[in-house]
Amino acid sequence: MNSNNFIDPPVADRPVPFWIWNGTIEENEIVRQIREMADKGLGGFCLTTGPGLRTPYLSQMWFDRVQLAIETAKECGLHVWIRDELGMVQGDLRCPHAAGMAIFVVDPDVETAFFCGFNRQLH
Repeated sequence: MNSNNFIDPPVADRPVPFWIWNGTIEENEIVRQIREMADKGLGGFCLTTGPGLRTPYLSQMWFDRVQLAIETAKECGLHVWIRDELGMVQGDLRCPHAAGMAIFVVDPDVETAFFCGFNRQLH
């Protein structure tokens, strides 16, 4: 174990907060906040939505803002996760009508992961 990793941890080992978008999502504010996250030593962010969102969800404007966030994060050396579940308790990426599939329109090479739980009675 390298003790320097505690003083200056690699990006993959740094905190990654949820970044909740609500209100109107402005381009200059996206860039400002991502640069501030990098300046404060975060490893990235998990982009998600919250109550009061005024930017039309899954519109071209939405995807343009998401793309800007991804590009800015890349320039700053940050990792990005996208939690695509506005108004849903859970998303299901196996269903082509689920909101979660919309992200693949932007970049079909995006990596995805999901947890599929089930109940089973054990004897």
